[in-house]
Amino acid sequence: ITASGVAGFSLGEFSALYASGILSLEDTIKVVKQRGIIMQNCCDQIAKESKGNPPGMAAVLKLPPETIIDLLKPYSTGKSPSVFPANMNSPLQTVVSGTGEGLEIAEKLCKEGGAKRVVKLAVAGPFHSPLMEKAAVEFKTVLENIPFNNPSIPIFSNVTGKIMNSGSEAKENAVLHLTHPVLWTSEEKEIAQRFEKEDDNWRLIEVGPGSTLCGLWRDSGINNGWTCAPSGKLTDIEAL
Repeated sequence: ITASGVAGFSLGEFSALYASGILSLEDTIKVVKQRGIIMQNCCDQIAKESKGNPPGMAAVLKLPPETIIDLLKPYSTGKSPSVFPANMNSPLQTVVSGTGEGLEIAEKLCKEGGAKRVVKLAVAGPFHSPLMEKAAVEFKTVLENIPFNNPSIPIFSNVTGKIMNSGSEAKENAVLHLTHPVLWTSEEKEIAQRFEKEDDNWRLIEVGPGSTLCGLWRDSGINNGWTCAPSGKLTDIEAL
């Protein structure tokens, strides 16, 4: 199977950077390792300063993302308590990042606003939010001497929800990736529009274990008859 374009969710965007030819395999491994170390150190520092109420992330279910953004706007300023929309997963699911108190406020506001559930996620910190700014500054230094080539096939950005056109844009977005939300719903629409114009015989394949992204595509509201197929098991691969 030859890919016509690639996209990756959150850390998966680095797999897409490799698949599109922007990063070499060696540099992808090196960058992802350093990114993880830097993010963990940042999370440890934030947790140390939280006085027993550590920051994190929570999934808000069955509440439109536009409503969540409006509800949290007074607390998305960077002042404590703070909470930010972090992953725009689907019209039915948005993940928020924030301080411990910010997440408590978000749960209260979103439930009052009509959310079916607010589920705290088992993660180390408030990813894809301005609370990771120190990590972004350090990560930018790591990337200074890493070559980012221009993509050989279309690659879609979590940061903008659009196609990335150059290696320099990809490097800039890799830093912004730490502090900006994952615009996955925008990315899905861009993917559909990009390939709808070219060929009716394309399909989406989720690479790696699980079928989370296939589920998000199903819930996207993009009603064009195209489906997403998983490839995490031998039987899935054989079915392709």
